[in-house]
Amino acid sequence: MNLAELSSVSGRTVGLGLEHSLKKNRRISLPLPFCLAVLGMLTGCNGSAQPPRANRAIPVRPVRVKLLEDIKLLDVAVSGAYVITDDQNNILRRSSSGGLLKLRRADGGILVNGRLLARKSLYIKPTSFALIQVAGRKYRGYLRMLINRHGSLLAINHVPLERYVASVVGGELPAYFHPQAFRVQAVAARSYVLHRMLNTNRGDWDVSAGPASQVYAGLSSETNMTKRAQRSTRGQVLVYRSGGREQVLCTFYSSTCGGGTQAVWNLKKGFAHIEPLAGVKINYCQASPRYTWKKQVWSKKDLRRALLKKFGSSNTSLARLGPIKSLQVSRWTDRKRARQITVVDRRGHKAVISGEQLRLALQLPSTWFRIEEHRDQVWFTHGRGWGHGMGMCQFGAEKMAQLGHNYRKILATYYPGSELVRFY
Repeated sequence: MNLAELSSVSGRTVGLGLEHSLKKNRRISLPLPFCLAVLGMLTGCNGSAQPPRANRAIPVRPVRVKLLEDIKLLDVAVSGAYVITDDQNNILRRSSSGGLLKLRRADGGILVNGRLLARKSLYIKPTSFALIQVAGRKYRGYLRMLINRHGSLLAINHVPLERYVASVVGGELPAYFHPQAFRVQAVAARSYVLHRMLNTNRGDWDVSAGPASQVYAGLSSETNMTKRAQRSTRGQVLVYRSGGREQVLCTFYSSTCGGGTQAVWNLKKGFAHIEPLAGVKINYCQASPRYTWKKQVWSKKDLRRALLKKFGSSNTSLARLGPIKSLQVSRWTDRKRARQITVVDRRGHKAVISGEQLRLALQLPSTWFRIEEHRDQVWFTHGRGWGHGMGMCQFGAEKMAQLGHNYRKILATYYPGSELVRFY
């Protein structure tokens, strides 16, 4: 979906800020120097002016964040007045003082404090500035509880997008990072979630609250620094042009690249081979405590067990393997990462998995490693980096900020060929 098609997205239209200060269809290509004469007349050279606006004002609905799933019981506290509604916005219960709600999955639907209120789904909506507390954490917005396809409860926080961004920035970065690095993270987090909202079909939720999407911890990860980064970049996203259309960029990022990022399509299917997602050969993250990692040793027995537990149900060749004889990297990326792994058992049967699957199954820091076999053990040595290594490197962004680069330059470095625009 391109920006011009997004007017059909349901929800409210947020404020347009400074959109009238620049002509409607102007663009700034991030790789260009910012002090070119014409650009200087438009924005100045201090990096503080707003980027140009996207094609039109876009309605933006709240982000739907999956907090918990597969639960039978849940205590939810509301700090002030609230209503509980069904999917048609009919009021099922009202309270002027807040309190504790005990939710339980029952045969007939969802019980609230022992009373059956909904068959499939309900919403807990504060009517003032009240907060919702779920599993010990406080959240803005409102909470949807529904019964998933497995018959368990699913908790989804519907939160305003900018509030979500402020929380994610704090969840993803250490508090001591440079303000410009916080701005980089705010733009990356906003772009990532908007891409997910506009281009994926996940039904009831857009992103999860953990590192599989972006780390979102509600109010506990909001600070003055994260809110300043969110406000100073409000509405700003990275886009790219493809086939004459403007697309919101899926801005992957990880903690420490270890000396260069990799192409997104090495790990993710369905992504176009475009410059912003192709990876870059830069090495700014040497100061990261995770730049290199110590040797990790696995017995072949435990390694097989971990692979089967994680991927045995989806990989029939892997499920049929007996005791492992050898483990080899059969394909490398051009950034020296393990892209494909071949596992061979003692009967000579083979199974192929990706390097990323191996990383996830064994909880290795990255796919930048070498494999050494020692009898019944497999050693992972010469490890570098932390995370999948796609897109922006957070510790690399921090180093660039310390060297005096602003957030626009840092974004241009890690997502070359992208454009920074105001989505709203």
